[in-house]
Amino acid sequence: MRKNSAILRCFLFIIFLAFPILAWNAAAAPIAVLSGCEYDYPPYCIVNPDGTATGFSVDLLRAALKAVGREVSFKTGVWSDIKRDLEEGRIQVLPKVGRTPEREAVFDFTFPYLTMHGTIFIREDNGDIASPKDLKGKLVAVLKGDNAEEYLRRSNLGADIVPLETFEAAMRGLSEGAYDAVVAQKLMGMQILQNNGIENLKTVGSPLTDFTQSFCFATREGDTELLALLNEGLSIVIAEGTYRELYATWFSDLEAMAQKKSRIIVGGDSNYPPYEFLDKAGNPAGFNVDLTKAIAEELGLDIQIRLGPWGEIRQALSDGAIDVIQGMYYSVERDRVYGFSPGYATVNHVIAARSGLPIPEDLKGLKGKQIVVMSDDVMDDLAVSLGFEENLVRVDSLEDALLLLSRGEEDYALVGQIPAQYFLTRQKIKNVALSTSPILSPEYCYAAPNASGALVAQFSQGLAAVLAKGRYRTIENKWLAPYRFEGDLWATVAKYTAFAISILGILLLATLLWSWALRRSVKQKTRQLSFEIAERKKAEEEVKILNQDLERRVAVRTSELENALKELESFSYAVSHDLRAPMRAIEGFSSILANSYNEGLDAQGLNYLERIRNASSRMGKLIEDLLSLSKVSRHRLERKEIDMSALATEIAVRMAEEWR
Repeated sequence: MRKNSAILRCFLFIIFLAFPILAWNAAAAPIAVLSGCEYDYPPYCIVNPDGTATGFSVDLLRAALKAVGREVSFKTGVWSDIKRDLEEGRIQVLPKVGRTPEREAVFDFTFPYLTMHGTIFIREDNGDIASPKDLKGKLVAVLKGDNAEEYLRRSNLGADIVPLETFEAAMRGLSEGAYDAVVAQKLMGMQILQNNGIENLKTVGSPLTDFTQSFCFATREGDTELLALLNEGLSIVIAEGTYRELYATWFSDLEAMAQKKSRIIVGGDSNYPPYEFLDKAGNPAGFNVDLTKAIAEELGLDIQIRLGPWGEIRQALSDGAIDVIQGMYYSVERDRVYGFSPGYATVNHVIAARSGLPIPEDLKGLKGKQIVVMSDDVMDDLAVSLGFEENLVRVDSLEDALLLLSRGEEDYALVGQIPAQYFLTRQKIKNVALSTSPILSPEYCYAAPNASGALVAQFSQGLAAVLAKGRYRTIENKWLAPYRFEGDLWATVAKYTAFAISILGILLLATLLWSWALRRSVKQKTRQLSFEIAERKKAEEEVKILNQDLERRVAVRTSELENALKELESFSYAVSHDLRAPMRAIEGFSSILANSYNEGLDAQGLNYLERIRNASSRMGKLIEDLLSLSKVSRHRLERKEIDMSALATEIAVRMAEEWR
């Protein structure tokens, strides 16, 4: 019983000690952030049958807050209600809000994590609507309070706007003929059609460039602390790759489905042989064209290849008129705007010069000179980044650049090596030379806007299949084999041989210099060590002589000390012996005087006599001690402890007796 009581007391004591820590942890635990989630905005915000929130934007918000150590809970509702909840402070954040000038007066926004274009949905049997201007006088359904509604009201297209609570209701109403069109974000609309089995609707026209949705996390205006946390968390999940994983999870299949439902427009340069160009019949041809066709066959894609001047093709990609470019050189600057597939070729870029002019080894040698570049080409971007923009002469094609050099109108150009070789051969240009060393070797890739990540992934997948089946090698041999060994082969061999010999010569010279330096260093070290050894031997001899002299002096001093001790012993013995006789006489006569004449002396006389006897006794003892001291050197000294306190007390007593 006593043992159980002790255990209980220990347990209660532990709880007592732990309670402050547990209470502190409970107090320190951050409160979960309360977010809203609309019912039906796939794939961004979705509410499951069990009431839980999910979707790309919901999962992204969870990941961003988790990255900064916070949790999140969700309140679900229709868009207009949860938007009002955030405005009035009943919730703290919304995971997906399109940033618009109208909303910036009410909400604070993180940086955008996704940018999408809107589009127009119509019935397949509707031939009246082909562009936004055709919406005039038409019933157009939108989500109440959505960017689409704000876009239509801001654009003044003359449409009769019908705000609804959900996009699903809008799509069903359009399918059943209640409305003429729905304006919505394309991917979200495609998923609603798929989820609800609606098959009689389609998109029409190019993406609405004026209806661009930059999706952000939104907080109530003035909540700077939460906004900073959201921006930090969003930056972390983007940097560590979580964003890419979530994007692939929610969008890849959906974008692939959207692309399969419609034709993919593939763009390219119309005058960049042998990679892509228009043949004599005006049809697309070249390495890139055959590669794109092979990828489309592997994936079952419906494609249309559209070639044109390079600047126009890039602009068409930005405007949404084409979906993907089949050949774009990768650069860090372009990577901020476009998504790139893995490179399927590496193209050397060189300096072209008119014959008779020196060809610089690098771009620094062109500083201050006029340089011809193809407009919007990767070499145009590079020259601008190096500060050459004022000296650039831009043309529409590499062919134009080489012709300017051939006619003597310009001196230098920056060109792709294989396309330049093609043009020099076709145009029979003999007075333009190409540098043998590349100044840049970028990768050639498929490219699309960053918002079309799934499309790039799809072409990357098809490219891998073409490579695996050997079709890539067949296409490469067809178009690029003639250019693999063009140029002065022997000059190239001689160049690299001379380079190798130079390297070997440098290594041999370095070895000889190192050997000579090593021998010299060894000699110096040997001389230094010999000198140090001689100095050390000299010092040892001096120490030896000093030790011998010291030993001699010690022997002399020891002998002198022994003689002095002997003399002291003899002196002490003689003195003690000579003093003992008078002391015996004093002691004897004082004893006789005390015994025989005691009665004749008064008290003072007796006191003096007693003091004489005591003094003679002490003197006798001192003489005995002196005699003993003289014999010390004859015996071995023995050490023993002395009580200094007792000795001092004894001396004090004796002195008191003497002065009494």
